[in-house]
Amino acid sequence: MATDLSDDEVQSLVNRAVDFFAGPRTPEQQVLYERLEAEADRRRSLAEAFLRAPSAPLELSTLKDGIDWSYENARHLLKDAELLAQHDRSSRCFTLSHCSVEEVGKMAIVHAMSEIPRRNQKLWAWTWKNEFRDHRTKYALGKANLWTDRLYEQLGASFGRDDIEAGVQERLRQLGLYVEFLASDERWGVPEEVTAEMAEDKLEQAQRAVTRAAYYVENKLYAEEYLSLRRDVCGRIYPSKDLPPEKGELRTRWLLDLLKVRQEFFQELVDRGILMPIYHDTQQTDRGRPG
Repeated sequence: MATDLSDDEVQSLVNRAVDFFAGPRTPEQQVLYERLEAEADRRRSLAEAFLRAPSAPLELSTLKDGIDWSYENARHLLKDAELLAQHDRSSRCFTLSHCSVEEVGKMAIVHAMSEIPRRNQKLWAWTWKNEFRDHRTKYALGKANLWTDRLYEQLGASFGRDDIEAGVQERLRQLGLYVEFLASDERWGVPEEVTAEMAEDKLEQAQRAVTRAAYYVENKLYAEEYLSLRRDVCGRIYPSKDLPPEKGELRTRWLLDLLKVRQEFFQELVDRGILMPIYHDTQQTDRGRPG
């Protein structure tokens, strides 16, 4: 069985293999070739495993860690965006503000992952790929933060027109950092096109999103106790092995059941004093919407 090689050993083998391609292979060269092939395959597998999107179920404690880290990163991105705004760096301020909003949206997605039955590997894999990796959903959730008032599609949300806007915003986020060729306009797009007004508006969105996220964190919404409660209340409507129904009347019924159990869960948090009632005062809307 081939053993793992260090970088120096690989370089040594490569140096010895210089003559390999110059003429017929000797038995020694064949052994050398096979060792290099085996090492290349091993390293390719390591790279693929590292880059592969996660698909495994997570413990509630690990989900809580992901929420906490996302919140901290949202705060830090916001601070950096505010610093850039002070120095008139509009395009970068815009992009970091957008990323801050996305990180708040990521908190919502990871929070909702607590509903998935651990044994439903197929749904975990679907959620990692289609929710956690989807920038548009994260931005839309972070911006709206109406996590109990929207009818979710799977574990994300069916945003309709908002989703289209989120796609536009995602492209603007890229434009804040990179030069891109805008095929529809047949011209180059450059970061300087992001105006100070655009950056200010995006910064205000990020500030509101992080403020709401801070309310949830301070009120212990993401404590393992309440992640477990969400799993118990909402998880009971999920199939144990497959994805929920994808279309037709069965799909409609399942979505209505999902909305019902989520309202039940958040109402329980209101009853326990963890969250405020939804929209009972418009002045409190930004301060504490259940998430």
